[in-house]
Amino acid sequence: MRVYPVIPVVIVVLKVLLVPSNGQGPFAVNTGRYRYTAKRDNLVLSDRKTEIWAEVYYPRNIALTVGKLPLVVFLHGNHATCGRVLSDGTRSDSSCQYTSSGTCPSGFVVAPSHEGYRYVGIPLASYGYVVVSINANRGITCGGGVSEDGGLNLARGRLVLRHLALWSKWNRLGGAPGTLGFDPKRKINFQQVGLMGHSRGGEGMRAALTQYRDAGTPWKRLIGRMLIRAVFEIGPVDGQTSRTLNAYGVASMILLPSCDGDVSDLQGMHVFDRQFLNIGSRPYLPKGTILVNGAIHNYYNTEWQEPDSTSCGGTQQLPSAKGKSVPQQNTLKGTLLPFIRAYVGPGNERFGVRFDPSYPIPSFLRSVSFYARNHLRAPLQIGGEIEAVESFSRATGKSNGGLNNIASNVVVRHASAHYEHDSSVRVAQVSWTGSGSGKYFQIALGTTSSPFLDFSNYQTLSFRVAVYCSGQICSSNINNSPDMDFHIRLVQGTRLSTAIQLSDLATVRRPVDGHSVLETIDLPVALFTGVNLSHITGLRFVFDVTSTGRIDLAHVFRDVEGPRALSFPLTTSRASLQEGPPLVGSPFSRTAKNIIPATSNTFAGARQRGRGVELMFNSSIEFLVTNSFPRLKVGGVTSTDVRLSPDLRSIAFTLSERENAALDPQADAVIEIGKENVWMFGPMNVQ
Repeated sequence: MRVYPVIPVVIVVLKVLLVPSNGQGPFAVNTGRYRYTAKRDNLVLSDRKTEIWAEVYYPRNIALTVGKLPLVVFLHGNHATCGRVLSDGTRSDSSCQYTSSGTCPSGFVVAPSHEGYRYVGIPLASYGYVVVSINANRGITCGGGVSEDGGLNLARGRLVLRHLALWSKWNRLGGAPGTLGFDPKRKINFQQVGLMGHSRGGEGMRAALTQYRDAGTPWKRLIGRMLIRAVFEIGPVDGQTSRTLNAYGVASMILLPSCDGDVSDLQGMHVFDRQFLNIGSRPYLPKGTILVNGAIHNYYNTEWQEPDSTSCGGTQQLPSAKGKSVPQQNTLKGTLLPFIRAYVGPGNERFGVRFDPSYPIPSFLRSVSFYARNHLRAPLQIGGEIEAVESFSRATGKSNGGLNNIASNVVVRHASAHYEHDSSVRVAQVSWTGSGSGKYFQIALGTTSSPFLDFSNYQTLSFRVAVYCSGQICSSNINNSPDMDFHIRLVQGTRLSTAIQLSDLATVRRPVDGHSVLETIDLPVALFTGVNLSHITGLRFVFDVTSTGRIDLAHVFRDVEGPRALSFPLTTSRASLQEGPPLVGSPFSRTAKNIIPATSNTFAGARQRGRGVELMFNSSIEFLVTNSFPRLKVGGVTSTDVRLSPDLRSIAFTLSERENAALDPQADAVIEIGKENVWMFGPMNVQ
């Protein structure tokens, strides 16, 4: 391992790293609740009844607390609303009757999805927060979509705002129900509000943020002045409404389960990717993602007790028992709690280092899993504190500034990023065979009129990288070692800086379950010695370590602030900071499919619906309630405009006139739900 010069930027502030931010706080916690009779609420959904129902966690001696308390609101995602309790004590949720009727079939109980986050809500309340966990079952969860809101996520956002309006009223005037357990009058600080959403609840929370900010919105009158400071999302969906819902103007963090069997294309990555389009906005609040290796979608909610994924290509899933995974729960405790404590309430940004790739993951999280992080301290600015250097937006061979890049004994192509990423993200795909100093990709910096960049006032150079299966990557067993390694140099004309080795800054691993997702690497500019930092003409990636590989490079940017720490002091052995349990997984394998044969399924016919045609299908095997849309595929036609029957034995897809005209009635119909579940149908034979 290379020994780098000791410079101030590499100091690790141990006092910060040792601050506990995931355990129990100083306050004992009480639990309250409130629930109102379901009714049609035109501000939420005008065509059906919805319900105001929530569980609340708050400091027991709230009457003795000094000042007003910050408010954090949780929202679950899409799920069946009724279930049966099984002999082992777990619950199997397989009915949506409560959604429309407010009752469950005989022998079923209401699925209490909102109670599934107690394990994080109670610890958060112990630090002096009032935490409200909303139940969205009636009318919304498992409900059919409406025009421009197929996933009902705009409606979810309005339901959240309706709860916030209620809390604002209680805070100003009193009148909270006795079931709450305390009087919140003049106890809530509406300038310190945080949101957490799981799955469709994630996009729902962005919908709440956006609709509160809309011009002419009724919510500002009903709620009054409110400042939402942070949004945390778990495996969120994105793009299920007619609006693009962003997390601009707030601290934003996306937790991505690498083995997600529901939102298996990791749509939440789009939310972070779009932050690079938000040039020059304020306030300067951090954005990021954290990918948790081995985590699945459902087990972040303890009331969702059936796994959404039973296999995960290339890795092991985190351990679970009786429909719950305590290790997986710990990864949320270790991320949500420090995030909220950093950016909502008294605000101690030292907790935010948990998401900064220049800091090591704490040992209690490293003992559970591996992680990959993206981080952007603040929005990019042109000529400002954080500035884009290269985005690969031009044709292959050209830099952003119109200069010629160099590909020496490597193959480079500018293209769109892997499917998990937003369509706005461009990458340089780089591949090579054999290693050596003569194999490199060099990005030309500057412009045709000024062919260099001045880095003398910048402390950090960052880029994003993703790895693909190639060579020996993915064919060997998983272990704690990096799967990808190379060197990075700055170039000044014909002079090269000292080379920084990637593995000295980060452990970059193979794709898991087919996800070649980008992660952020931070390089301290001061480590690039031997060149004049005010006249840098190029950035060179030298592929002299990993013998054969393929990577994506994206979003090269620089920051006037230095990394607040490095992943470890560069003169120390990396072994002391290895991530992950001492597991040895299997080589990359494909996800298993659960195929329901055509003998169990029937095509039930077609009928006119609005300007389209609705195709109806039945099965003896219940269709699953997921957060991603089920997909109907018939030949070259795909539809996600879907409705489920309450008993989940029937499903209907609506095709537009154009889609219906293109339909091949002799083609087999296939319905895909999540990444593993496939219902097969023969030809529909309809005209």
